[in-house]
Amino acid sequence: MSVFDYIKQLGAETIIYGLSGAITASIGIFLIPIYTRIFSPSEYGIIALITTLTGLLGMLMVLGLDNSSARWFYDTDDIEDRKYTISSWFWCQLSTGFIIAISLLLFAPNIAILLLNSEDYAILIRIVAITLPFGTFGKVFGNWLRYQRRAWTTTIFSTISSIGTIGIIILFVLVYRWGLTGIYSAKLIAAIIAAIGAITIMKTWINPVFFSMPRLKEMLTFGLPLVPAAIASWITLSSDRFILQIFHDTSEVGLYSVAATLASGVALVTVAFQMAWGPFAFSIYREKESLNVYSQVLNLYAFLGCLLCTTLSLFAPFLLHILTTPDYYKSASCVSFLVFSYLAAGATYIMATGVSIAKKSTPIAVSIFIGAGVNIGLNFLLIPSIGKEGAAISTFIAYISASIYLYFSSQKVYPIPYQFKKALICFGLSWILIAIDYFFFPAREYSALKLRTGISLLFIPLAFWLRIIKPVHAKRLLLYAAQRLKISDV
Repeated sequence: MSVFDYIKQLGAETIIYGLSGAITASIGIFLIPIYTRIFSPSEYGIIALITTLTGLLGMLMVLGLDNSSARWFYDTDDIEDRKYTISSWFWCQLSTGFIIAISLLLFAPNIAILLLNSEDYAILIRIVAITLPFGTFGKVFGNWLRYQRRAWTTTIFSTISSIGTIGIIILFVLVYRWGLTGIYSAKLIAAIIAAIGAITIMKTWINPVFFSMPRLKEMLTFGLPLVPAAIASWITLSSDRFILQIFHDTSEVGLYSVAATLASGVALVTVAFQMAWGPFAFSIYREKESLNVYSQVLNLYAFLGCLLCTTLSLFAPFLLHILTTPDYYKSASCVSFLVFSYLAAGATYIMATGVSIAKKSTPIAVSIFIGAGVNIGLNFLLIPSIGKEGAAISTFIAYISASIYLYFSSQKVYPIPYQFKKALICFGLSWILIAIDYFFFPAREYSALKLRTGISLLFIPLAFWLRIIKPVHAKRLLLYAAQRLKISDV
């Protein structure tokens, strides 16, 4: 196969992997116009803080068993043995979830005061506590489907869950006007419905008779060392909300969270790429063209990623004008740094290719801790003086630092001829265009839309000039697309 054919294959796999993740991740973006018209920035900040806390607790509940269960699941083709793996994971996580839930229920007032500065929000903590154990069903069920490579079933499950959750939230928040309580009550009901569906479909797989303490001990031995790295990843991505709360208020957290949600539009693409990249990169590493493929993928990733990030950055004020209310327009100042943070996070997967092929996981773990350390340090340095913008800049620099470390670590054990000059030129053009937009274009006037569209399109001739895309590749891609669409008159 040629380099072009390999990259075409990666693109197709990225689209497939992206469907399920995009459906789930799009919930936050879809709810922006609803939440911002009902809740103040301060209330949106409360939502963000509770969501961030829930993410951390959910991660602790898993205990790394999502990773180890995949390893043990594929160890054998025997269905009975695989049931021991799934059942042991399920009952361990469910038990851990109940322990955490009971703790939250007992200390809900204290947690509400510590996290949200008011005991009035204890009811929200209690609803979250009850919801946590039910999340086990959806988590295990989703992974169980993926382990069996039932991609479309996974996508259908994600779609139904997402649409159902949105529907119940709209009912409780827009129709019944339950406010913040309505959001978490809706999520609880959605989790219960998902749990019922999971039990119905996979009841034989989570039967307690298949719980095995020896199997669980093996999986915990493998999974628990991954938990600190997972927490470090959470620190890099989410801890800034709590630090913003310390030095400012929940309104600042709310504005920052709206920007992060809007920027997550980029993550719909980068996360899909991350899911596709590992299996693809490992499957071709013995091939003669593998190093050239890895190098060209970085070029394409930089070009397409910078194009997407720049476009979203340029149109952020306009999108906020459509999706939100004037109270949230100040969120635009964070979007550029956050979209490029997602891009840099995806780049770490490319940078880690060498160490992964060489079976050296330590540099990956070190890079995660470097990102967390840089993020925490810069957050405490920048947030007190410049608030949400400091949080966004800190996240951006943290992911860049992790990528740089991974690059040099990988090159030592498995050199790959990356052409960083091309990636840096794309990156440089992005920030030049963002600067031009910031200083010379009106933020939310329709007259500037054509100007923003025009300067975004500068990336296309740049790609041909850098030979990231060649005319022959563009022609082959058009022919391929035409064939797929069954167009005869190409």
